[in-house]
Amino acid sequence: MKNYRNKMKVINYQKINSRAQVPAQSTDHAFGYDVTATAVTDITRQTFEKSIASDSRLTRFWKRLKWYFSRHPRLLRYEVGVVVQPADKPNFLNRAIAFVPRSSVYKTGLALTNDFGIIDVDEYTGAMSAIFRVVDDNLPHYQVGDRIGQIFLMYSDKMVFAQGKIRQTKRGANGYGSTGR
Repeated sequence: MKNYRNKMKVINYQKINSRAQVPAQSTDHAFGYDVTATAVTDITRQTFEKSIASDSRLTRFWKRLKWYFSRHPRLLRYEVGVVVQPADKPNFLNRAIAFVPRSSVYKTGLALTNDFGIIDVDEYTGAMSAIFRVVDDNLPHYQVGDRIGQIFLMYSDKMVFAQGKIRQTKRGANGYGSTGR
């Protein structure tokens, strides 16, 4: 088995605004690299408007009226202001950068909307950002300059799907919580 420990992968980065900070580990042995917010935008209304753009005028009117009088989750988009890309593409096959919330997210009243983000480093060349759902407006949300998440490099083997017989197991098709506490 190859020893992958201590191997460094070079990630090129580009700052796209003056507030951007290079992702960095908070301690020498930290697993993830913290990313910092450079801008925050409440995109709740914008997201709603995009979702009804193709509806008829009457439908849009009723949906807007319903939206106005209903309680809806607020969405906050945090920009990181950094673009990342592997320095050597051939050595990055089957790799991606994972974006996860920091463990302190519970103190902010926010939740990352997709819980776990994947940045396909082979093709995506846009700046990193994250959309959080406001779950408690009474807690102080992240501000510009706060560390909002962590990134780390992931590796996955290529998979080939072949139709075949599924072997029987003790657990079988029993799902959620079936193995006990």
